[in-house]
Amino acid sequence: MVEALKIQSILYENNPESLIKFLNCLQVCEQPAGFWTFLHLGDCSKKRLLDDGAVAFWSDALKQCEIEFQYTWFGKNHGPAKGHNVLFREQPVGERLLIINPDQVFPPHLLVRLCAFADERPRWGIVETRQIPLEHPKEFDPETFHTSWASTACSLFSVEAFKACDGFDENFFMYSDDVDISWRIRALRYHVYYCINTFVYHAKRLTGRGIEGSRAELYYGTLNSMLLRAKYGREDLNAPVVKWLKKTDDPIYRDVLKEYRRLRNLVIPATGPERKVAQFAPDGNFGLIITLYSAGLFFLIGPYSALIFFNGESFPVHSRATGGAIINAAGQVGAVLGGLLITTSLSNGTSWESAAFSWGCLPIFASGLLVLAARNVDPRTARAD
Repeated sequence: MVEALKIQSILYENNPESLIKFLNCLQVCEQPAGFWTFLHLGDCSKKRLLDDGAVAFWSDALKQCEIEFQYTWFGKNHGPAKGHNVLFREQPVGERLLIINPDQVFPPHLLVRLCAFADERPRWGIVETRQIPLEHPKEFDPETFHTSWASTACSLFSVEAFKACDGFDENFFMYSDDVDISWRIRALRYHVYYCINTFVYHAKRLTGRGIEGSRAELYYGTLNSMLLRAKYGREDLNAPVVKWLKKTDDPIYRDVLKEYRRLRNLVIPATGPERKVAQFAPDGNFGLIITLYSAGLFFLIGPYSALIFFNGESFPVHSRATGGAIINAAGQVGAVLGGLLITTSLSNGTSWESAAFSWGCLPIFASGLLVLAARNVDPRTARAD
């Protein structure tokens, strides 16, 4: 039986050259066996990015690659969340739905590897693609590839899961809508995965202070992160943000506060199961974290502080400082080697617990044995040197 793979992408005043690169990538993309592919573009731009001639050209070009094509001009800016919902309601076809940004390029194996990855995992809800050159700063399990949420820069959805959660929450105009739908899908007992077998190239603007954000990113990023916390019952995390917004003179953030107060009353609160899967940072008992971290440093650094004296007494007086400096310098080399060994282990699928035990606990234990094996000198003996 042939299944359908629908690809959706939302346009908004995109650079024509960037869109052409995106479509060219799709032309050379390998098609998963047993699937027919349907590309549906939704245009939120003020004026059509593709006229009738361009639509006809790309329909013919993609048809030669066995890809069906449809273009919808909304005539208004719905934003990504509502835009994808509208596109899916317009053409609710397929068993799998790939949501992808049109400002990306990708390798020919993208669709094949994403689908193969999903096929190997029962009850999958979303499979997110790795992004280069900068990956999202979020965690995933290196053994199971489970992750808390998936970025819709490029993610494969199970249509069954997408329908079960009624698509995106349209109160999130852009940003955080992907986090929200990920948590709602997980609350329905589907799994969200991070696929490292393929990638998309998603360019970011870098400055000396980090990633450069547009005014829209600053506005909607701040607004919808606050809205997400409010929806999932964590308005306590919003309190310091609201306090800061009240004091700032920046008109962007003034507008954020005004819109947040309006939308806060429109968002439907998350259910109990949805709140249970939600994860915010910081998220935990602050006092317990500090206590356990301090205890760990105490039992690690405390006993080894004796090494300062051990190092000093291991050398004659005239070379004591030089010898101690050499040992301390060697320690930095060990730290670099330890980091490389841990990274190698994690890259090969080893868990954090196993890597830390192998290259952290065992070397520390071995170093203690080496100290005990050192020649014993009676402290009552006077050094003549």
